[in-house]
Amino acid sequence: MLLTAQQALIPASKLSRKITLDGQSFTSVRPIIKHADNEAAFTLAESYTGVYTPYNAKSSHQESRALDTINQELFRAIIGAAAAESRDFAIQVDGCKGILLWSSSRFADLHKNVRWKLPKIFGWYQAMSIAKRVQRQVMGQREHLTILYLGVLPQERNKGYGSALLEHVLRKADEAGLPVYAEVTNPAAAGLLDRFDFVERAVNQLDKRLQMHIMVREPKYSGSVSKSLEIRPGRRCSAESSSGI
Repeated sequence: MLLTAQQALIPASKLSRKITLDGQSFTSVRPIIKHADNEAAFTLAESYTGVYTPYNAKSSHQESRALDTINQELFRAIIGAAAAESRDFAIQVDGCKGILLWSSSRFADLHKNVRWKLPKIFGWYQAMSIAKRVQRQVMGQREHLTILYLGVLPQERNKGYGSALLEHVLRKADEAGLPVYAEVTNPAAAGLLDRFDFVERAVNQLDKRLQMHIMVREPKYSGSVSKSLEIRPGRRCSAESSSGI
């Protein structure tokens, strides 16, 4: 993989371990740099194509393309909001072939900075409202990590990218002794989480065609005393905010 100048300047200590898949080794997970926000947003938009569209809508091809553009804009805004809280909250693998956005319950709702855009897509607005209510019901006041979005480009699936991203976050959760909360809307994603010991806690029917599966993974203790969650400050001048830490 070719590195941009900005990527090449990231110290080795910022990179996670190497992993090997099918005999080939590649660098695992690293934060998304600002100049890769558009590429990362494209990856998520491609991964979630057809999920967050107006419920029961029969869109024309032109309308579908417009929704894809809006979805990409929304993902770019959410990536910027996540990276502004902590650069660890927006991560990628192998040149943005896979993207994972996550957060901690100690931080503010990352969607709050983009809510002004949500009414453009009714599906987003309704899904976010339902998701926050369900999360409060399932997790209560427990401190936890949340998997917000996990996406891999369709042509890059089944290569271990999603697993590498999940392992990165779950390792942090285990070190801090924290549960991990996730919502998925398709069986393949639920199957991936199931392999990492997530347990389904609830199912919500968003509409006639879309179910939201609520899954939680309890921390795996290694016998050592858990430590505080270690995350780095947010990057400066994020895509949607100039007030990053």
